[in-house]
Amino acid sequence: MRRIVAFDHVSADGYFAAPDGSLSWVIQDPEISKAAGEGMPQTGAILFGRKTYQMFEQFWPKAAESPNPPDPHGAQSSEGTKAMAVFLTETPKLVFSKTLKDPKWKNTRVLAELDPRAIEKMTAGATTNSFANTPADISAAVTSMATLNAGAARAMRATGGGVHAATDVTGFGLLGHLRNMLTASGLAAELEAAAVPLFSNAVALAERGAIPGGSKRNRDTLSPDVKFGADVPEAIRVLLFDAQTSGGLLIAVDPDRAGALIATLEREGTPAAARIGRLTRGVAGTITVS
Repeated sequence: MRRIVAFDHVSADGYFAAPDGSLSWVIQDPEISKAAGEGMPQTGAILFGRKTYQMFEQFWPKAAESPNPPDPHGAQSSEGTKAMAVFLTETPKLVFSKTLKDPKWKNTRVLAELDPRAIEKMTAGATTNSFANTPADISAAVTSMATLNAGAARAMRATGGGVHAATDVTGFGLLGHLRNMLTASGLAAELEAAAVPLFSNAVALAERGAIPGGSKRNRDTLSPDVKFGADVPEAIRVLLFDAQTSGGLLIAVDPDRAGALIATLEREGTPAAARIGRLTRGVAGTITVS
């Protein structure tokens, strides 16, 4: 999978918009221009939102056609502006917008919906790096992150009061959000590592060191409250601390209704449904993973 590189201009004095509310061009120094130029040959596509795309569309296509284009930044030569204009015009541009209907700039594609199948086509045959995912892996992740909680909410209500608590699993990871629930409830928990649903390539990526900084910080913070069994693999430990964008729901349900809840979740078509442990009496907020 190709990397996605975020390239932001940040002002040291807090400037964001002109007095009239317009978003004006930034003034780049030579170091920023050099970094942008070095990244140009490696770029396979440029991702835009509608507003930035329309701002760029007003200037760069004309600059690409002009023999001596003006410089919007005030920091590079006309030759540098021309090179940037040609690069921006010839490189494929993907615009994520539901309102942009008629883009005029060459090599522009508008994506109005998040379609995993379209992402598979865009990434098929892409140059891989050491942490590559297949199109199927990417599609599964996108489908999971785009899944709403409506089906899970219906399943929880169907237990007739059997669900006592629930939380979404996001930046603090599974163990972090579980600890928060436990601390608030005055309980401890026993977790079965092998029962936790994982994406097919997650373990391999963790074993190869694809570990976000947020996941590492979660581990540093939570480790005093988490005890792992000796047979829990290191990669699984990493993933249980992993910071999530949209990691699903963690639900506390009566033991005698857990089976019915899982069955209803499966009928609702949720990406995963599993019983991963139990709540116990003990030191509040502590977790034992076996």
